[in-house]
Amino acid sequence: MSDGAERQEVAARRPLGDTRGVREGDVIENVARNFARQPAKESSLAMIERARNLRTGTVQKMQAGKQRIPPVGAACLDF
Repeated sequence: MSDGAERQEVAARRPLGDTRGVREGDVIENVARNFARQPAKESSLAMIERARNLRTGTVQKMQAGKQRIPPVGAACLDF
């Protein structure tokens, strides 16, 4: 954002009738507040680890699901 936009944001958050001017410190505090709301970016190593965990979990769930399914024709062998 530009300096003017930051100043407008600070002024908009103030109560009606507040005639104080927007100082440089107010603008810097507003910029810091806006940056604090931004989510932290994930590092590439963290992203790779998350993908590996997702893949491992998916494989394990698929294997567990296949173990529960009776083999084809198993019901026909019971006489």
